[in-house]
Amino acid sequence: MALVYKRKKTLNKDCILPFKLHLLFLYLLSSSAYDSVLFLRRSKAGIVLLLLYIYDMVINGSDVSGIHILQQFLGQQFEMKDLGSVSDFLDLEVTSSSDGYYLFQAKYASELLSHIGLTDSKTVDSPLEVNIKLLPTHDEPLKDATLYRQLVGSLIYLIVTRPDISYAVILISQFMHAP
Repeated sequence: MALVYKRKKTLNKDCILPFKLHLLFLYLLSSSAYDSVLFLRRSKAGIVLLLLYIYDMVINGSDVSGIHILQQFLGQQFEMKDLGSVSDFLDLEVTSSSDGYYLFQAKYASELLSHIGLTDSKTVDSPLEVNIKLLPTHDEPLKDATLYRQLVGSLIYLIVTRPDISYAVILISQFMHAP
């Protein structure tokens, strides 16, 4: 039962956001050691997870009662809108089944290929030739490296669901300063 909420933007209330987040810390007790925007509350009934991203949040967990209490608590602190079950969050497509949640980025990858003009390119089994060594060249650097840097940044985000491209992305990211 992953739910998505959107906190309504209001200029005059944003100044009290840190105080209200402090209340959230008191309620949830602990933030994740692995992600600064993931908050947890464990109890005998299960776990409640809250993932924050600017004005959006995803609430999930095995403690249904705890989730309901958190929803009520947050509703008292913020103006909130329930967007229903999570299906798309930060360009991650989310599907659920009895054995968990699955994350996909097919649409994101397709849009990325379209953006850089590679939609008609052939696919390969491996993202990189075996034993390839990339070295800096003495050619003139790109006049505008913006597209290269955007591409590398987008590929880094794609690693979330495609760890098989990690090595290739790390290799090309070494040339960000002078592509």
